[in-house]
Amino acid sequence: MKGRNIILKNQDLKFLIKNSITTQGSFYFMSLLLKYATTDKTGARTNHQLSNLFELLMYVTELTLSKSNIEENQDKISNYSDYKIILALITSGLKQFTGMKEKTKEIKTIVKGMLNFLSKFTSLYKLVSSSFSSEEKKLFSKSVVYITGILKDIFSKHPELKGLSDKNLEIEEEYSK
Repeated sequence: MKGRNIILKNQDLKFLIKNSITTQGSFYFMSLLLKYATTDKTGARTNHQLSNLFELLMYVTELTLSKSNIEENQDKISNYSDYKIILALITSGLKQFTGMKEKTKEIKTIVKGMLNFLSKFTSLYKLVSSSFSSEEKKLFSKSVVYITGILKDIFSKHPELKGLSDKNLEIEEEYSK
């Protein structure tokens, strides 16, 4: 197989994820995908790769949000440290774009993907938040508000992304209480 490229399509990756999510856990796949959400040489470099990445990320999140998965894996999805890691990956993923003016197409894809993921991720958090301490809940809310602040900064520098600010504001208002 020397010199041959093997291309896995999203449907192949979805199959692999679905069949190994019970052993690896959802957060394992979320963190892998979020680490790849960058336009530098270690991550997805094209708009197409970024779109596929966020499609897979939403798939993992939807799979995690399914009622049967929540019931079966309550212990794997109610560990606060996993949420903390994912929030840190979102934060670092977005911070790289606060001062960037070039690669507008890629920035738009990443920001839109991160915002959609943050929205779904907070939905997952709501389902299991009763198992967290009040301090952990405060930290989660503080992190989400910080992320929405980063997004506001990006929106101010990229007027073409202003259409996403309403969704960002909804999330911010919910967690700034």
